[in-house]
Amino acid sequence: MHSWVLAIGLMFACGGATAGNAPAPAIVLEPLPPTGELLELWAQPGPVPAHLQAQIDLGDDAGGRVLRLIAPDDKPGNYRVSVQFETSAGISGEGPHVDLIDWKHCRSDWHPAADDGEGGFRLPFPDERDQSCFPPATRGELRTAVHNAITWEADAAARARWLDLAAQAPRIGEAPSYVAISLIRVRVEYREAGAWRLLTVIDLLVPMGC
Repeated sequence: MHSWVLAIGLMFACGGATAGNAPAPAIVLEPLPPTGELLELWAQPGPVPAHLQAQIDLGDDAGGRVLRLIAPDDKPGNYRVSVQFETSAGISGEGPHVDLIDWKHCRSDWHPAADDGEGGFRLPFPDERDQSCFPPATRGELRTAVHNAITWEADAAARARWLDLAAQAPRIGEAPSYVAISLIRVRVEYREAGAWRLLTVIDLLVPMGC
């Protein structure tokens, strides 16, 4: 067992009981070997918040990584994990880009994570539809979304260039526009009295650009 699992488990065990009946495990996202870093999502005594959020580093991937629930007193089978992928659109300026993360989205079905029987759940990879689906939108709607997203751009010529790029896209997902996963939603449930109850939802924010 990894030393960080033992350390977090010991800290959790020494924290005492939590309020209410809901379990309160530590939650980490293990790195992919041989490189990568552990992403600590929750490691405090007390109830797990209903919503957690973390940033995935540029170039990293969540697919194939193990989400581990460290709760020494719990038995295997007390938890289950599922994953939903959410896409956003963007405009590419051949390097610089504008990600439209506050506009429309496509959300996939929920995909189960594989249970390793020891508190670990291997997150699934997205399929082609999960990565490319997007709701219908007109070129005019795309241009409006880009206009609303570039309020940070002070240069009028630069703003006009972004709007011109938006007008060039034949449809959403075709250059210079693109569609990519911007969020991976992880749902963690626990079993209580024979029924599944929601423990927490974790939003993993995914960088869209390069």
